[in-house]
Amino acid sequence: MPASYYPCSVRVDSRDVFFLWFTDEADGVVLEAGNLVTFSTLQECIDFAETRHLDLGSRESTVVAIDQARDWIEHFETSPVDARVLLNTWNMLEDYLRSRGSSGESFPLGENDLYEKLFFANNLPSITPSGQKFAPDWSLEEKQRIVAALKQPLSEFHAALLR
Repeated sequence: MPASYYPCSVRVDSRDVFFLWFTDEADGVVLEAGNLVTFSTLQECIDFAETRHLDLGSRESTVVAIDQARDWIEHFETSPVDARVLLNTWNMLEDYLRSRGSSGESFPLGENDLYEKLFFANNLPSITPSGQKFAPDWSLEEKQRIVAALKQPLSEFHAALLR
């Protein structure tokens, strides 16, 4: 089965930037010559996919809230953990790094306990028993570890979006 491609957008420095994420045996993002391929509009993103005969799973953009993750990192000591934003950012960063062939170099794969806690805190209907909700407490040390895990890869991804 061929990969399916999905337009994604992020808000970067007060403007929207679009790129293509794909799902396959290993998920990733579209790169050319090792660089993230970005677009100024959703239509440019779709046109790129169509001219390369990529299987578009959607013509609508999925928003990745890395700006919210960046804000949280700057104010983590006084901000509550937004598990949805942080998990989505974590997943996108792993896919970006995997596409670059550097997953594990910049990203500490040893933070599985934090990833799992973020995952279960999302309370996905398929895994959360009816009528229950997982609302974990987050220690300052756990927040610091999340910052340590996300800060450098997020900075690299942010720079790639601006190229």
